[in-house]
Amino acid sequence: MELDVDQPGAPIGWPASNDVVRGNLGGHGDDGSAGREVSHFCYPDPSLTDVVSQKDVTEVFGEKGFLVRVLLSDDGGPDWLEMVHHSEVASAAFDMVTEWFLLRLGSLGWVYDGWSCAVIAGSGAEME
Repeated sequence: MELDVDQPGAPIGWPASNDVVRGNLGGHGDDGSAGREVSHFCYPDPSLTDVVSQKDVTEVFGEKGFLVRVLLSDDGGPDWLEMVHHSEVASAAFDMVTEWFLLRLGSLGWVYDGWSCAVIAGSGAEME
């Protein structure tokens, strides 16, 4: 099962929004403390004409240790990028990572669309 940050009510990339996802994880018996593959998603801002190229964004995040995958658009829109790393998702340090994504991508003319990860049941709160 995958959960993502596409939830109403909180800006993506900030602790409150991450808390929504962590709450969903907790409902499945996962407190987010176990390391797992985490994917972050972004796309070029369609309201801007001057955005950093996909190649350059890939280099920026690749140099920071993220595996970058191109997600080809099937609807004629821009291709998305997926940046993958191994991390826990429970801490304030993870909140800083998502905040960095939001701000760094914005400075490059890209939109941060949130993150997703697999549920690791039994890694924390008990399922009710």
